[in-house]
This record gives sequence, C-alpha cells and structure tokens, in this order.
Amino acid sequence: MAVLSTGATSCAVRVRNLSPQGALLEGSNLPAEKRNVCLKRGSLATEGQIAWSEGGQCGIRFSEPIAVAEWVERAGPVGQQRIDAAVTEFRNSSASKLRLAGP
Repeated sequence: MAVLSTGATSCAVRVRNLSPQGALLEGSNLPAEKRNVCLKRGSLATEGQIAWSEGGQCGIRFSEPIAVAEWVERAGPVGQQRIDAAVTEFRNSSASKLRLAGP
C-alpha cells in the first residue's frame, strides 16, 4: 500500500504496476487527470502528475525517474508471500469460524 497526496487530501492506493517513469495505481477517490501529486510508501516519496484516471485506477507520470528496486524491495514478493500465507492460514483455521457474541 501507498499514499497518494494532492496537497490537502490523501488517499490510500495499491501500486499495480511500477516503472522508472510512472505507475498504475488503484484506489477510491483518486485525483483527476493533470493534478500534481506526491506518492509515498514508507520513507520513499516521489512527485508526479496524474496522466489519466478512470474506474478506480489512475496512471501517474513521475517528475523524475525512480529506482524501482528501492520501491519494490520494501515489501517485495517474499513479504507479500508471507502475508498471503498468514491470511490463508487464518481463513482455514477453526478460529476464523468462531463468532463473537454481541452485547
């Protein structure tokens, strides 16, 4: 996950595709085309402009090329694999089938 900011407003986004020049982002309430934005993930940040925005996705064109490896290794495939495995284990466990009693 990452955060896309347009100054006063921010929204959580999922980075679906990443290149040195830009990214495909997915989220809700995305900024309109041609808006200047800042994309942040952990301690990393880069500025750019929304190239297009439609149907819960948008493309951002970065102002300066980024080092993709730095952005990818923050969670990386191994990190995502661990998360996916934990979610699968939880869903398959008997604990996930328990219902909490309401008030």
